Amino acid sequence: MPVRSINVLCSLPDEAVVSSSEAGLVSRRHVETLRRWRRTGVGPRWLTHPARPDVAEYRIGDVRTWLAKRAAPYG
Repeated sequence: MPVRSINVLCSLPDEAVVSSSEAGLVSRRHVETLRRWRRTGVGPRWLTHPARPDVAEYRIGDVRTWLAKRAAPYG
């Protein structure tokens, strides 16, 4: 499945499940960074694919929440 554009990804509802590549695009992190973070237990929450336990997926809302928590306060 091809990676959706950033415009499409940003318009998805929070419950939408996206691939690691798409989560990387939204979070502006390399897919290898996300993989390393999964091994060490940091970064946005991820899901294990039901048919392929070696494949990680993300709810787009979890990626958005993670990004919002990392944002520096204004002022």
